Amino acid sequence: MRILFISNYWPPEKGAASRLGMELCKALAADGHQIEVVTGFPRYKMTETPAEYAGKPHIVEDVQGIRTIRVPLPHASRDRAIQRGIDWLLLPRAFKKGIKMAGEADVVYTVLPPITMAHAAAYAAKTKNAPLVTMYGDIFPNNVIELGALSNPTLIKYCRKLEQFAYRVANKIIVHSDCYKDYMVSDAGVPADKVEVVFNWADTEAIQPRERENEFRAEHELQGKFIVSYAGTMGPAQGLQIAFEAAELLKEYKDIHFLIAGDGQDRERLVRLLASSKFTNVTFLPSQPLPKYIQLMAASDVCLVTLDPKVKAPTVPSKIWEIMASGRPVLASVALDGDAPKIIERANAGISVEPGNAQAMADAILKLRNEPNLAQDIGTAGRTFAEEFASITPCSQAYLRVFEAALSTKKS
Repeated sequence: MRILFISNYWPPEKGAASRLGMELCKALAADGHQIEVVTGFPRYKMTETPAEYAGKPHIVEDVQGIRTIRVPLPHASRDRAIQRGIDWLLLPRAFKKGIKMAGEADVVYTVLPPITMAHAAAYAAKTKNAPLVTMYGDIFPNNVIELGALSNPTLIKYCRKLEQFAYRVANKIIVHSDCYKDYMVSDAGVPADKVEVVFNWADTEAIQPRERENEFRAEHELQGKFIVSYAGTMGPAQGLQIAFEAAELLKEYKDIHFLIAGDGQDRERLVRLLASSKFTNVTFLPSQPLPKYIQLMAASDVCLVTLDPKVKAPTVPSKIWEIMASGRPVLASVALDGDAPKIIERANAGISVEPGNAQAMADAILKLRNEPNLAQDIGTAGRTFAEEFASITPCSQAYLRVFEAALSTKKS
């Protein structure tokens, strides 16, 4: 099968979307499928375009074995809503040149948001006479409305039209949880047979249970500590302040230490909070490269997944699977009626607490600290579940089945 992937995120950019896209493409290519990617010059979490791309009209290159066509894209600040909105609106036009350069395709695939990627991918599907499969990482505009980042009624109405267009042009839609599918079918009116649920995944080969007392602990002088870690994006949606509130509640326990690592638009505020409150039981680090990230999780006794209480969408953060793969307990502070707590309970992989409830988080940390056998059993169960349901092999095969189903709808 010839698969054309229209991607807003692609290595060497860092982040879950880039990593998951590459891992999926490599798995499908290893199975004999022909993969071609149309993307932009690297820009995500970068202040400027890398020198080797600057000024070029386009570049065709091999990225980890995948033929990649790169075109210049807008380079707006992610922290400025107006600039980011203009960026999104310009994406379809920017992608057209790369799409025209791409070869024939049996299926076109893209990831949303940005919601306007649906326009770029729909153009590709029409140009290549191929069905379109879209995968939703978040439900837009619900995700920004809930956080208060989008409140203008006219803009909301416009974004709802973009949302409906994206649903309409897709032959098949992939979501990573049952609640997302329920929303699309019940609230957005998408036909149930158009939407398929496929979990995100972790690299269970690279991320495995390892010794806690490792080089990472020694480097940061954390030997013998009970480490509570968070590693990932630091944005308004994460509601990461709860970790600092829990650290304050647990400051009398000298063996409990919080390890917070990552980047994002909320990072500077959290750095100031850390400095002003003079925490002695919190270590704050920048985003870690993959080898260090794997060591960080191995060094942890419990790993946090947090979302702001205002986030009601049934998000299943991809780091849940990585925590499970590492054999560590998940402590999730997320909406309790969403899919993340259901998956954690199904896997017996951790504890879920009410979002924003620092006392509940602190109590759960103490429970795992005081019951090491329970923590060990939970970590082992999570690892087993990740290997069976959330590693790249079963997930890539599930994607392939969706692509084949999309192809059959096009032929019919």
